[in-house]
Amino acid sequence: MEKHGLVTWGETSEAAYVKTIIDILQYIEQHYRDCTLPQLGVAFNFNANYLGSLLKEQTGKTFRELVQTQRMLYAETLLRHTNQNISEIAYEVGYESLGFFYRKFKEYSGYTPSQYRECQGRTGEVRHSRRHFQMR
Repeated sequence: MEKHGLVTWGETSEAAYVKTIIDILQYIEQHYRDCTLPQLGVAFNFNANYLGSLLKEQTGKTFRELVQTQRMLYAETLLRHTNQNISEIAYEVGYESLGFFYRKFKEYSGYTPSQYRECQGRTGEVRHSRRHFQMR
């Protein structure tokens, strides 16, 4: 039997496999600010390259895309519910470069962070971008 992390293939039920994937996704949700694929591999006793392939296979997203999604979800929350300035929000969600944060946020939501906040304040109904993780 081949063993990867918490799952022994051929011996474990599908439920245990799914639970392991969910645990990994929850770890990313909680550590998105500074999580790396090698760090995640160590935490779950997986080879980093294998884990990256597994995440892509199960979610349709790369590790980087999963982390980025969590950063954007938290940024949306901060923009909607705080008066923090945008550079503070960028740093808080894990971006060192404000320009890079603006670009990624616009790619993700269709709005710049400033537009998102302004529109949210006026209408309370900004189109929410892609939500959470989904397994295939």
